[in-house]
Amino acid sequence: MSKKGIKEIRKLIASGKLDKALELADTHDIKSLFEIGVFFIEKGAYDAADKVFDRITQLDPNKATAWYNKGVALGKLGRYEEAIGVYDKALELDPNKATAW
Repeated sequence: MSKKGIKEIRKLIASGKLDKALELADTHDIKSLFEIGVFFIEKGAYDAADKVFDRITQLDPNKATAWYNKGVALGKLGRYEEAIGVYDKALELDPNKATAW
């Protein structure tokens, strides 16, 4: 995804148009998706972040940082049991991921 595309997604997020931002984020570019997911978390759009990190883990199930960030989003949504399971997956993939502890 181009920097212009990411910039457009950020504008949509800032204006509260999360569904439209998610439509544009539907890509196979893990790096861009990751940046978008982190931006969703920063803006408090935890449902959207969960969807983005879910997509990343589908594309690359071995990406510990994506599992970790999915756990962050789930925790912010109050879905603690799910978050613990996701953090466990992050730790399984990267036992040195201290933030997941």
